[in-house]
Amino acid sequence: MLKKMLVVIMVSIMSLPVFVLGSEKKIVISGCEWEPYTGKSLLNKGFFTEIAVKALEKAGYQVDVEIVPWKRALETSKSGDSDGLLGASFTEERTQFFHYPKYYWKNAVHFFVKKGKKITFTTLEALCPASVGILAGSFYEEKFRQIECIKLDPAPAVNLNIRKLIAGRFDYIIESKDSVNYIMKKEFSNDIDAIEPMLPAYEIDRIFLVFSKKNPNYQQISDDFDKGITMIQESGLYVEILKNHGIH
Repeated sequence: MLKKMLVVIMVSIMSLPVFVLGSEKKIVISGCEWEPYTGKSLLNKGFFTEIAVKALEKAGYQVDVEIVPWKRALETSKSGDSDGLLGASFTEERTQFFHYPKYYWKNAVHFFVKKGKKITFTTLEALCPASVGILAGSFYEEKFRQIECIKLDPAPAVNLNIRKLIAGRFDYIIESKDSVNYIMKKEFSNDIDAIEPMLPAYEIDRIFLVFSKKNPNYQQISDDFDKGITMIQESGLYVEILKNHGIH
């Protein structure tokens, strides 16, 4: 009788659709062109991407990465077409759609100006009247729209905002210092001293790989991701990734 039961169980398992077996271990995460964190042309699509992928792989997941404009990455992750979103800052509103793991990367965010203006950052209102270049879909976009004397100029990529600032198209851009420094060296080496960050930093942001709550397994994926982070940190792979990308 026991032998017959085992045969029935095995036949039942083998008859299940392939996508049911292990499908929860195959996930898609989305990000945008945000060098040096994420980007199609970067080594392994950027250091933040590689950290995320290696941690998830250590936890037993197969990971596909999509690099698309930020607004699309945000929306596809909200809807569940993508299981995770790379490079997301924390906002209370986003907790409706996303689960935040423990791991994050610290990110210094500055306003940038053309060199020589000698402006110290105090408050947003003190910048007024001003035109500001911003990444389209950034949570700063909604926040700054509440200040009437600030005119926003959204763009789909950071390098476009940098180019416009150098050309004098607007007064400021707000962006990650790491990102601006990287792109300036890569694409604007002839104008490397054309812009500078306002001091002090606007804020020290935290960026995450967040997981879509549309995936019923989001809590387990997030927990596994944090365990994977611990594994790559303890093995030395985490530091090796940063070193390979020139991040210190």
